[in-house]
Amino acid sequence: MRLLTKASLGILFFLLTASVCAADEFPYRKDYPGVGIIELVDLKAGYDRDEIIIVDVRSALEFDTIHINKAIHIPMANGAFEQNIGRLAAENPGRKIAVYCNGVTCLKSYNAAQRAKDAGVAGVFSFDAGIPAWATAYPSETLLLGRR
Repeated sequence: MRLLTKASLGILFFLLTASVCAADEFPYRKDYPGVGIIELVDLKAGYDRDEIIIVDVRSALEFDTIHINKAIHIPMANGAFEQNIGRLAAENPGRKIAVYCNGVTCLKSYNAAQRAKDAGVAGVFSFDAGIPAWATAYPSETLLLGRR
């Protein structure tokens, strides 16, 4: 019985530690509880199967500097952002849309996903690890100054 208790406490400690680490790693997730999140491995799997549309919501300068190969550029600053995301979703029924920006300290992906949701566009997720995580993990699927 005592061994079971220690094992249970160990598991509980691990789960709590993992939860705290995730919160520390992505400190703004808690501020956007209604926004769906997509993780790097799931994004890549959907990318490989052509099940996910990837949208870069950063500025034109940022997009032109570095972006995910095959990403669509719809800057969040564009006044027609919600219309453009809505049209993209309507033209691609059944496919998820993942929006990304500059990573864990950037709020654009959260704001973009929230704005899409508020506009009635379903299936939009934030890839909040952003271009730094993607470029590190998948450099061959990243364009830097227009070149892989």
